[in-house]
Amino acid sequence: MAVRRGASSEGTRCTGSICDTSGLPDYDEIISNWTEYAMGASPRYLGQVGLSCDVQPRCFPVVLSVEAMADLQPPSSAVEQLSKDCLCKGTISFDDFAALVKLLLNSRLTNKRLRDSDDQRSDRLSFQTGAWVFGGTAGVMTNMHQFPWLSMLLAAVVSMHCPGHRFSSVVLSHNVKTNVHKDLNNHPKVPSLVIPVSEFQNGEVWIGDTNGSTQRAGIRGGLHPVEWPYLLFNSRLPHATEDWIGDRTVLLVYHIRDGWRMSVPDADLLSRRGFLFWTGDAETDPYLLTDEVMQEGEGDWRAYPIRDLA
Repeated sequence: MAVRRGASSEGTRCTGSICDTSGLPDYDEIISNWTEYAMGASPRYLGQVGLSCDVQPRCFPVVLSVEAMADLQPPSSAVEQLSKDCLCKGTISFDDFAALVKLLLNSRLTNKRLRDSDDQRSDRLSFQTGAWVFGGTAGVMTNMHQFPWLSMLLAAVVSMHCPGHRFSSVVLSHNVKTNVHKDLNNHPKVPSLVIPVSEFQNGEVWIGDTNGSTQRAGIRGGLHPVEWPYLLFNSRLPHATEDWIGDRTVLLVYHIRDGWRMSVPDADLLSRRGFLFWTGDAETDPYLLTDEVMQEGEGDWRAYPIRDLA
């Protein structure tokens, strides 16, 4: 299931280290909200975009408090300077995103998302920032340190489009086509977002659905348009990118599983940069079981206690 939310005339509530956090949902509400959504209901606290128009604007606000930027060093690159300029002027446009993409392309960044794609066109970009998790370990991506201004800018754009939505990571994706896959390292109870930040045609997200009318990789599913303000969906389901016309630039927004694995300093850094990170609750951890415990048969890993870092 995917949900496209309409615009609202309600004012923007900036989150994380960004401005006003009044009225944001607590952890229990997030769980019940996502559970109801997964069963067919519309999310209660999403879609409160601080813009009153019905069509996507080419420029939208990003609001930060002065305190949120206080611990950042002066920009060390053209990418960082442009990011700071957007934050200081309080707006970012499609043209600004295009300029950021051009600067990042010149940096020749690469990652697994690009290497796994069948499309090898030269103008592809996948800039990832925020949190990562692998096995029993979690941390913050290198780009959080190398591009702090850009990381804060992308987080601010997410919070403007979807106030109150919990997220740990953002990908600035340009002309990247993904094959059918599941993001099983994403949180099972927090939906992902796709926010369009350029003008393009088609480029839908195909999502696995037993009632769908199209097939990809032998799996039945359906096509979901990527329209402003965002597409919301369960990224742990099979999904893929459809072909498009033009330059397809989007923000991919998600929350990692097992946020409680994050160290306190890393979780604090995410919060300071505007990521609405959720440590969550944890009761069991199979990664903490040792070979000795398994050999001695001391209980089932599903009931094994963990150290709660929340």
